[in-house]
Amino acid sequence: MWMEKRNLLFLNADVEGKYFAQVLTNALWYIPNQHDTINDRARREKEVLGVPPEFDKFKNYNDLKKKRQKLGTLEATQMKTHSEILLTLCCKPYMRSSPAWEQAYHDIKHLSECILSYNTYLKN
Repeated sequence: MWMEKRNLLFLNADVEGKYFAQVLTNALWYIPNQHDTINDRARREKEVLGVPPEFDKFKNYNDLKKKRQKLGTLEATQMKTHSEILLTLCCKPYMRSSPAWEQAYHDIKHLSECILSYNTYLKN
């Protein structure tokens, strides 16, 4: 849906499109219930970047409090892995092929930097 609204098209949707969607989904699903935690820490610590507003609608879609489940903790190694894989998307040639892809490049890079900055915070 996010990709459709932004008119992000792939020449080879079966391979590249699925990979792109899976990497982005995995990163967003790792932090959905932690947006407020990350953003709160970003307000207090200058080295932590908040979750980009472009991805705000992906928060709390799996509300664990309503399911009466414990909120999972974010692990630094997992955060670093998601950040690095998101950055591999930014290296793809299609990321600079149109204005829509250029914006997606900046949004995904910002998300990767946010996750990496929180990873650094957790390690420290």
